[in-house]
Order: sequence, then C-alpha cells, then structure tokens
Amino acid sequence: MRILATILNVLLILFVGYLLFDKPRLKGEDLLILILFLSTPIINLIAFHFENRENWIFLYFKRKSLEEKKKIQELTNTKDGGAK
Repeated sequence: MRILATILNVLLILFVGYLLFDKPRLKGEDLLILILFLSTPIINLIAFHFENRENWIFLYFKRKSLEEKKKIQELTNTKDGGAK
C-alpha cells in the first residue's frame, strides 16, 4: 500500500509539472490550486519517509536532544554542588 501511495504521489507531481509547462501563464486561482496539488504529494512523501522512527535523521535529532539534556543536568549539578 505504501508503494502504491508513493507511486501515485510521484505521478501527481509529474502531472502538475506537466501542467506548469503546458500553461505557463496561470491566474491567481489556478496558481493556488496548482500549489495545493503540488505541495500535498510532497508532504505525503516526506511523511512516508519520516514515519519510521529508526531513520538516521530522527536518531540524529534524538541524540542531539539527549546531549543537551545531559549538559543541562551537568550544569544543574555543578551549580547545586558549588552553592553548598
């Protein structure tokens, strides 16, 4: 199902690209609809990619968050230890 959704999203992006080159002069309303048709599959593809919590980007940001929490904890412990 995920593969089918990815294929359909890519086809929609290609179709919107074809429409952009076929009719380069678009009015405001047409442009808004075209932007929606183009942004929706791109956001879907990004969501499919980031759905798996074991990808390298998610792990990178999780590691950075844990490093910052560790630094804050160390600073708090140092501050409390120095005040006594």
